Amino acid sequence: NQYNLEIITQFDKLKLFRHDYISQLQTIYAMLIINNSKKAIEFIEAIDLEINKLPIILNTGNEVADALLHYKVSYCKERNIRMDVSVKFPSSLKISDVDLNNLIANSINNAIKGCDGFDDKYIIVETKKKSGYFIWIVKNPSNKCINEDLITSNVDKQNHGLGTKILRIIAKKYGGDAYFTCENDEFICMVYLRDSEDD
Repeated sequence: NQYNLEIITQFDKLKLFRHDYISQLQTIYAMLIINNSKKAIEFIEAIDLEINKLPIILNTGNEVADALLHYKVSYCKERNIRMDVSVKFPSSLKISDVDLNNLIANSINNAIKGCDGFDDKYIIVETKKKSGYFIWIVKNPSNKCINEDLITSNVDKQNHGLGTKILRIIAKKYGGDAYFTCENDEFICMVYLRDSEDD
């Protein structure tokens, strides 16, 4: 599907850049040897532009998360949404790939929608461990307080607002719960999953 093709394309770009990297360094070295520093600087600047186009490679400890978060970071970048990721999955966390995919996708998709209408568009994704729980946290700007039922503001109420319900179902399946709050003009999604390491 389109999602898988996008991930393959981004990783292919990275492999191509790595393939040419040594020869680029050799070219810069040769320019400096012949005292053509101006040309060397221009070449470095050109490489820097290419580096900025490369995908961000993540290492979360889970390959499914790496691939999906990589795609989401690229997707947000194209839409001028800054996405900061500080995520580490412990090997002790027992969650299926399907549930992990749904956890990441629904929480981040909700955050992307939440950025609509803001000049400073950002999403913060982080994880923590506390009292035997792995905590998945996603934050985005918000100027609306919410109630416990998280009534969606979307016109199509029948098909929207499902993301938060899915997150609660996943949390409860793994002995935890999901919480949604607004603090300091920020919407915060926290999904608690029981971590077997602390059992």
